[in-house]
Amino acid sequence: MPIEHRKREGGTGRLKTVLVLAFLAALTYAAAKLVPPFVNNYELEDAIKQEARFAGVNRKDAEAIRNDVYKKIQELEIPARRDDIRVESIAPFSVRISLDYSVPVDLRFYQLQLQFHPTGDSSSL
Repeated sequence: MPIEHRKREGGTGRLKTVLVLAFLAALTYAAAKLVPPFVNNYELEDAIKQEARFAGVNRKDAEAIRNDVYKKIQELEIPARRDDIRVESIAPFSVRISLDYSVPVDLRFYQLQLQFHPTGDSSSL
């Protein structure tokens, strides 16, 4: 009788292993879908801050700044339009650049909209 009891317990261990592996696979899949938009947003925000710092010094107008930021948006394949980029003069030779956009993420079992709001200004100089 003890031998039969051990056979039933062996199946439980396999089930736990399968469940743990399924959970790890789901976690890896979700991370693969969620991490790239955050990395792209970080790169875009860094580019926006750098553009804002040097825009006043280089005396760029709003359209030139918008064009440079939009090039970075296209390079990173971010779903934002050129018209979404806001460029404001906040003082002589001081600029604030901001953008609001969302990235749709399909996790198969759930549709997610990640909202991003990168900004940069030259007042930190």
